[in-house]
Amino acid sequence: MNDTNPHAGAGDPVWVSMLDEETQVLKDRVFDYLFDLEVKKATRYQYFLAVLFLELDHGAGGRPVEEQEKARQRQLKVLADLLRDELRSTDIIGRFADGRFSVLLHHADEVNTQRIGERIRRRIHDYVFSQENPGHRTVSIGGACFPGSGNYADDLRGAALKMMERAKIDGGNKVCTTS
Repeated sequence: MNDTNPHAGAGDPVWVSMLDEETQVLKDRVFDYLFDLEVKKATRYQYFLAVLFLELDHGAGGRPVEEQEKARQRQLKVLADLLRDELRSTDIIGRFADGRFSVLLHHADEVNTQRIGERIRRRIHDYVFSQENPGHRTVSIGGACFPGSGNYADDLRGAALKMMERAKIDGGNKVCTTS
């Protein structure tokens, strides 16, 4: 396995257990472990670090539940691909079982975190997810930065999730970060 490129060994059993099968991004427990380590490194070496949480806003229903779930799974895969396209190769992407995504941004302060979140939001909004059901999707994004939003992973996670909830409550298609 090539240690410099983790996706080179994606078929390796170790990587299979670490990656979400559908989206090929880190599973939540792996992301959380790395997030904790990165916050400790940022504390030790005194650099900025940010976390974003993203969730697709609810689309219109009206289709059978089974069909909606298949569409949702396709949309999550597309969302993971769009995130990979918009982020640096050193940023870390994770997916939670409920469909939320998390992104760890190295050396990103509050201003850059807001800019990155807006760039992701625009990219998702501008993307046509399906030819058979053309239309745009929106996303709610919440972000928090080290050290301004907290000194521990749990503080940052809580602040970013609170900001994501605020974005959803404010109508979605929005980026809210702590200031």
